[in-house]
Amino acid sequence: MPRSKIKKNCYNRIMKNLKILFLIILIGFSSLAKIGCKKCKGEDPEIRVINNSPSYVDVQINTSDKKTISINNIASGTTSTYYSLSAGQIVYTVTLRYVEHIKTDHVSQCYDYDIIIDENNKITIMATDRNL
Repeated sequence: MPRSKIKKNCYNRIMKNLKILFLIILIGFSSLAKIGCKKCKGEDPEIRVINNSPSYVDVQINTSDKKTISINNIASGTTSTYYSLSAGQIVYTVTLRYVEHIKTDHVSQCYDYDIIIDENNKITIMATDRNL
């Protein structure tokens, strides 16, 4: 085989290996950047109440570490401030027109939670990841 053809084959193999190495390094750096850019690192969850019902509501939240958060007299069309709580299971009671609605959910670190009461008094909880 002529010497120039051997050099060309060797050059092509080296370039192919360099492209693969570059791709591996690029993937590695992008993975590290994604991991290292998290805004939240082990912070406690926070929760608030959004009242879109036609009447005042009261919410009592019992946390997994035996603490109670009471958010009372939330007027129609308003939102409470955020309250910090421990991650884990919560039991929350929403009182609407003297009727108690008891719900259970799980809250995780680095999330914000909204307990939403809609105009038909339907109660939902929505989580927002702080790292997005």
